[in-house]
Amino acid sequence: MLAMMRRWLGRGVDGFRLDVFNAFFKHADLPDLPARRGPSRGYDRFEHVHDKNQPEMIDFLGRLRAVLDERPGQMAVGEFFGGTREQAAGYVGPGRLDLLFEYRFLQQPWNPAVFQRTITEWDAALARDAWPCYALGSHDESRMGTRLGGGRPANEQDAIAKVVAAMLLTLRGTPFVYNGEEIAMRDEPVPPERVRDTPALRFAHRPGGWRTRDPARTPMQWGDGPGAGFTTGRPWLPLASDHRTRTVAQQAADPRSVLNWYRRLIWFPRGSPALRWGTWRMVGPDPREALVFVRETTEQTLLVALNFAAEGVSLDLADVPGSRWTTRLGNARPAGEDGLRSGRLVLAPYEAVILEPGQPPAAGRLGG
Repeated sequence: MLAMMRRWLGRGVDGFRLDVFNAFFKHADLPDLPARRGPSRGYDRFEHVHDKNQPEMIDFLGRLRAVLDERPGQMAVGEFFGGTREQAAGYVGPGRLDLLFEYRFLQQPWNPAVFQRTITEWDAALARDAWPCYALGSHDESRMGTRLGGGRPANEQDAIAKVVAAMLLTLRGTPFVYNGEEIAMRDEPVPPERVRDTPALRFAHRPGGWRTRDPARTPMQWGDGPGAGFTTGRPWLPLASDHRTRTVAQQAADPRSVLNWYRRLIWFPRGSPALRWGTWRMVGPDPREALVFVRETTEQTLLVALNFAAEGVSLDLADVPGSRWTTRLGNARPAGEDGLRSGRLVLAPYEAVILEPGQPPAAGRLGG
């Protein structure tokens, strides 16, 4: 494997994603896995103590790191599956992986307190010199527009998508965006005869089955022409039912679209040291409606406030220093507008806003 990596690095790739890397090694004696009671699906009927997280993994990651370091600037991100948060955290940092997907973040319900706890626990588990990464979409999970906004009207789902984007792209760490999330694509039911997910086909008739992941894998919706701009032929999976109205082309022309909100969020950190490498701390011990946190360096402090609720909220942030904070970026108010005053922050429904003490420089103003 390491020789293969060297060949690809020699061809110019910048790094690797290691799929379920913590299952690379098995117990040398290949013992049977202990059985679990209850689950009916084959995989879940066993305790996976001999086929994951084996002691050889740490040494292997050191050798993998050495190969990557032969060409400075190369990276590796691992997909961790099955094990404890502490085991996951032990695989990332100097001499190991650069980044690691820890899927608990991706699988949380739409609740600010739950997200705050998940972020805090993962941040605490990582070594001080390790760098976190976060993802809220994946080819293995339901799309976040469906998972977090399901059952709500389309405009409300889009509003939630903007709050999700603001959270993902302002946390300390490297964000990963699954294709289609930037236009808030939803899951699309796939008829049985069009299912292509191999495990779903293989185990469809066994007890417990295997849900197909294809609804979250439909083709990217670039435009409203034939094949949604994805292909001129017949795509591997059917196009979503909204492929003519929810497209990159349509949203690119709408300054208040989900796509253009993503663009502003991606652009903003280029001029923000606090978002690029600043420290991170939560504000408030148990958020009920909104998630609020601070990103900070010696030269800049930013306050990020995310309203998860369909109603406006008024937050008491008396512990936040400074008498005046102004908007740098927001999806419901223009840049330069007053935000936090005298410890009180009022947020509109599903509002996401980045605030900075005092009056921001004119060159940094950008509305949402």
